[in-house]
Amino acid sequence: LLRESDVNNSFARMQLAENEDYIIFGDSAYKLQSHLRSYFTAAEGSPGYDRWNRHMKRLRISIEWNYGHQCKPHCSST
Repeated sequence: LLRESDVNNSFARMQLAENEDYIIFGDSAYKLQSHLRSYFTAAEGSPGYDRWNRHMKRLRISIEWNYGHQCKPHCSST
């Protein structure tokens, strides 16, 4: 779905054109790019990385919970 949507190319173009750092926080299964990030691993080791992971985990849980809450009345359970 990500590949078919052309979101990767759109974000890459926006970063170049606007000189801004836009990111998409995604699953670690996706290949990391300048605009596609995931949690940092222990091997990358930096104190700031632990803080990033903690904050992004909270944010991701909040987004997933809100998505589920909004989707519940409209989504089928099949």
